[in-house]
Order: sequence, then structure tokens, then C-alpha cells
Amino acid sequence: MAKQSVSATPQRNLFEGLPQFLAVARLASFRAAAQELGVTPGAVSQSIKTLEARLGVLLFIRTTRNVALTEAGARLADRLSGIRETVEQAIEQTSALQDRPSGTLRLCIRRMAIPTMIERAIPLFRKSYPEVSLDIEVRDGPIDLVGEGFDAGMRIGEFLEFFADAFRLKEPQRTTAVERALERAGLVDRRNDFVEHLSLGWKQRLLISKILLHEPKLLLLDEPATGLDPLARIQLREQLKRLHTEGVTILISSHILSDLEDICTRIVFIAEGKNVQESQTAALGPGARPAAIRCELEFEGCLDDVDRVMASFSGAQVLERKNSFLLVEMPGGSKEASGLLRTLLDAGITIVHFDARGPGLEERYRRTFGEHGR
Repeated sequence: MAKQSVSATPQRNLFEGLPQFLAVARLASFRAAAQELGVTPGAVSQSIKTLEARLGVLLFIRTTRNVALTEAGARLADRLSGIRETVEQAIEQTSALQDRPSGTLRLCIRRMAIPTMIERAIPLFRKSYPEVSLDIEVRDGPIDLVGEGFDAGMRIGEFLEFFADAFRLKEPQRTTAVERALERAGLVDRRNDFVEHLSLGWKQRLLISKILLHEPKLLLLDEPATGLDPLARIQLREQLKRLHTEGVTILISSHILSDLEDICTRIVFIAEGKNVQESQTAALGPGARPAAIRCELEFEGCLDDVDRVMASFSGAQVLERKNSFLLVEMPGGSKEASGLLRTLLDAGITIVHFDARGPGLEERYRRTFGEHGR
């Protein structure tokens, strides 16, 4: 048999024209193939011509009455028939995954979640999805879910819902508690963000809101401001102040005295596991300084007049003097400070600013534990 050929063209799409070729070969009709494929007979004819040009051989002998495969066409159809079945099986198996998940699920969890995962989550998951294997990494540090190839992470809303279930909250209380926690944390618009993508400050606000899901009356916090930047510490203080106004009793353990001074109503010093009594005047011994109060004041008028008033107060000591500003320390408390203010006003001195306060927490700590602490 004489070899019939057409000029070859550079290879393009490997599968281009093959569906049309297999349909025509199986049905022995361009029209029937076009009807099955949902295109026009002309489109099928053009696809076959393009395929023949790419392969460099004729695949069909066409007459007005029938269509027959050439030797090359028959060989190609025979080789492709097995591949076609393989492709169809692959498609069916892939489509079946929609109804029956399989493969490997890679997760990263915190150590605190291990008991819950082992006792409840993993057995339930394996029972529901037996064809899915779990690859679990335990880590407490930062996690890049996408960059490290983990398949799932807990979103903020899911995180709160998980702990609402842990607190055994039922509807509608559960949904109400989650929404209120999002509002408290300022995360209403970020409920679908991953928890691991939050900054340390936002995580701390979320954690505090989480432990308030079941509306406890007492909140225990251990070093809540550790590691936070200045802005996050300010936001944390404001959050704790709001909780206090809502009637929540908050017990805080912290070494950041400036934060405690701004939010706490009562202070207790602890050393070696015991409450430490703050030193009082009677217990300090000879030469020790009595309890004192510091007064900041700004005035208008003659400095000599102010100095004369200060001289009339026994024990009053000017610690700082700058233009019309004075920082004065004097024995006593708020009663003595009120007396100083009254005397200044009676002397005709205009007071622009007056602020009286006892020694700060750092000073009280130093006096209690000594210059070097414990």
C-alpha cells in the first residue's frame, strides 16, 4: 500500500483533536460524532484536518458514502482506546473524592490541645473519614500555615466557638457569648482571620475574651502584659478597666508595676510565697522616713510668696523646682495635701494645677524590699 502523507506542522497541544478523532473512529461518521460532541460537522472536520497536519499522516479515507480509518488511523485508535479507559477511570475516581475525602491532612496544634485531640477529636475524625490520614505536628511557637504547608488552621470565630463548646454553652447563649467575645476583643470584622496571623497584642485580647465566654465573676491573669509593645499594653489596660466596670473581679500577678498602678484598686506584695506587710512608720526604726505624699503644683504669682507658705509646713521638702512648677513631698496623706492647697489659696496664690498622690508602686516596692529587692 502506498504511503499517504501530508506536511507536518510544529507540535502544539498534545490532546488537541483526539476527542474528535476517537468519536469519528468509533461512530464512522463525522455528523454523528459532531452530534455527540455538541459541535458542528464542520468543526469536527477541521479538528481532524489539524490533527492529521500535526501528525503528518492521513487518519481517515473519506468518500461521499462512508468514512474509514487508514492503517495509521487504525493503529492510533487501537493505542488510544486503552488510554481513554484509563482517563475515564481517573476522572471517575477524582469525582468520587467529592463525596468521600481521602489523602493526608497536615495539622499543627498546641501542646495544651493534645488531650482534647487524643481523647475526642482524632477518634471522631477517623471514624467519620477513615480514608484520610493525619500528619500532626505539636508546636507552641509561631506558625506560618501557608508557607509551611499546613492544610488547616483555626479561625478566630472557630476558636471562640470551640471554647464555647468546651464551656458547654447551649444555644442561644452560645452564639450570644461568641458575638460578645468578638466585640470585647475588637475582632468582629476579623472573625474569619486565622488566629496564628494575629499579633501578640491581639492574641492576648482574644485570649482574655475567650475566658470570659461563660461570664465568670473572677478573672486570674499571670503576667498578662509580658512581651507586648507599648500600644498593646495600653489597649490591654483599657480592656481590663472596662471589665472592671462590668463587675468582673480581676486578680493580676505581674512585675510591670507601672501597669498595675494604672488599673488596680488594691495592691499586695508577695515574696517567697507569702504576703509581705508594707513597712509602716512605727516599724521603720530611728531615722526612717514616715509615710509621705507628693504634690505637684503649678502657680501664678511670686515665687517668694510660695516659698513662705512652704516654710510654714513642717517637713515639707521641695524636690523639684522649675519656673512656676514645684514638686513637694510632705509627711501625711490626702488630708495634709488638702491643707497645703487651702493655705496656698488663702495666701492669694493662684493655683493652675494641683495633683497630690502617695508614693508610686515602685517607691513602695523599694521601701518594702530595700534598694536591692529580694
